[in-house]
Amino acid sequence: MGLQRRGLSALVGWTSVTYGGNGMWNYDGGASLFWMGSMMVIFWGGVILLAVWAIRAITHSNRTGDPAMDTLRRRLAVGEISAEEFQETKKVLGKEL
Repeated sequence: MGLQRRGLSALVGWTSVTYGGNGMWNYDGGASLFWMGSMMVIFWGGVILLAVWAIRAITHSNRTGDPAMDTLRRRLAVGEISAEEFQETKKVLGKEL
C-alpha cells in the first residue's frame, strides 16, 4: 500500500505508512492478545505466590526459639520417646531455664 495522510498527520504534513493489512505491530487477529493475557496472569500469579510465601516464611511461628524444646518435640513426633518421657524431660528443661 502507498502512503496515506490522515488526521493530524495531514495537518502538519507528516505521512504514515501502512504495512500490509496487519499494521505496524503485526496484529494477528487475537492470538497475540491471548498469549499476552496468559503471560500477564502467570506473571502476576507468580508475584502473588512469591509474596504469600515470603510473608508466611517471615511470620511462621511454630518454633519456640528454644532448640532443646524443638528437638524434644521432634523426637516425640517421630516416636523416639513416649509422652511420659516428653513430660519428664520438659520439666527438667523448664528448671534449667
